[in-house]
Amino acid sequence: MDEEDIAVVDGFSFLGALIECEGRCEKEIRRRITLGKVAMQGLEKIWKDKHISLQTKTRIVNAMICPVILYVCETRTQTREMEKKIDACEMWIWRKTLKVS
Repeated sequence: MDEEDIAVVDGFSFLGALIECEGRCEKEIRRRITLGKVAMQGLEKIWKDKHISLQTKTRIVNAMICPVILYVCETRTQTREMEKKIDACEMWIWRKTLKVS
């Protein structure tokens, strides 16, 4: 294009989502799970606070944690293995929120 070289890359970030050239989403899903777990751990004081109701904690999870993990999930090509990892992360989040070991 007008004598400019076009770089060929294996993947790139677009609107906060990692896009791979093969169309796989494993790296993006692992990245989103990690971001969700980091967000959960960043709110550790809220989960331990006895003065905050369970309803409020649930609303915080639904408003602040789930969107981080599920961002652009409708455009991902997911395998059953990746779905299991997302489900396992969700269960970890709810166990942490509800203080279930």
